[in-house]
Amino acid sequence: MKPANIDLIIYQGSTFRKTFTWSTGTPGNTTPVDLTGCQIYSQARSSVLSDTVLFQLSVGNGVTITEPEAGKFELHISAEDTSAFAFKKAVYDIEIVFPNLEGDDTYRLIEGTVVIDPEVTRGLFISLLPEEEVLE
Repeated sequence: MKPANIDLIIYQGSTFRKTFTWSTGTPGNTTPVDLTGCQIYSQARSSVLSDTVLFQLSVGNGVTITEPEAGKFELHISAEDTSAFAFKKAVYDIEIVFPNLEGDDTYRLIEGTVVIDPEVTRGLFISLLPEEEVLE
């Protein structure tokens, strides 16, 4: 199975959420892939050959299988985490592991690039005083 190529844009300092649905078949006649019991992993690196992982996600740590029978899962990266991203562009993929009796079957479902759109507003801390403490 050839992985889908899906490029991602992450807005630095903003919460990132992206929902995916895996189904098989032909347009207009698809069947969702049941993800019950699956593990999903994703890593981003500056290049395919790089040993340095820029970020990684897994079920319970940024990946949620939202509707297993419908083949739906979500990637989530907090605004705090995206604020700390120091890279501009990376490659990533998403692998899904199906447990079975003879060992685990692993499929690379998606691959592509991640582009970070830099944050302009940062280091902003707003402190509001109660009315009676407002200084004139």
